[in-house]
Amino acid sequence: MKGGIRGAIRRTWQDEQLLWQLLLAGAFAGSVVGTILVLSGLADVTNFCLNNQPLGVGAGIKLQPPLTALSTEVMRIERAKVTNPNGTFNCGRFFRFDWTLWALQFVFMCIFGFIWYKRAIRRFMPGLVAIGTAVTAWHMYKCNYTLDMEPWTYGELHTGGWVIGVGLVACMIGNFCMLLFAGPYSERERDAARVAAGKSAGTMASSDANMKGLGGTQSSFDTESPRPTTVVASQV
Repeated sequence: MKGGIRGAIRRTWQDEQLLWQLLLAGAFAGSVVGTILVLSGLADVTNFCLNNQPLGVGAGIKLQPPLTALSTEVMRIERAKVTNPNGTFNCGRFFRFDWTLWALQFVFMCIFGFIWYKRAIRRFMPGLVAIGTAVTAWHMYKCNYTLDMEPWTYGELHTGGWVIGVGLVACMIGNFCMLLFAGPYSERERDAARVAAGKSAGTMASSDANMKGLGGTQSSFDTESPRPTTVVASQV
């Protein structure tokens, strides 16, 4: 009866550890998918901007009533900040914040994945939370801006904007779940490390005891070894 209870507790502990590990892996995979979607969407709209000069992004803005006046005003404000001296649309300046945000997401994923690989999530948890929170907060702002622009866009620019918006939502959910599941997972990871350390310490103690026993036998043998030498000397 006692062994059965211990076996059930051990299986439950192992299943819980596996559960948190699978949840964390699923959240990480969701963030990876979101990062890829944002990359593909940004590459698409940036390419659209470069291929439609001198209007740039303006080539994908609706000009039909009743959005004509609103679209014209929006583009006037946006173009004032990103127009080159020759009158062309500066795509790099317009999308620089988007690409910087994507780079921050990519760096965060690399840092989290490396720390997870090194089994040191608990040690670096405050830093991971700080970086992940900052990146995810910027995702919320950019996602809201991207989706707000959707009613005024059409064609390739509209499709690319939706891909970016979906990718940002996936990144936000994935990042949040990663930080949420990392805590319980790191607790189980620490417990597993303690169990392994205890087993290693017990093995080393047993090895030291065996070595002491062997050392005593060798010492007894060495104390008796000079006797034949003494006999030979006396005979000579």
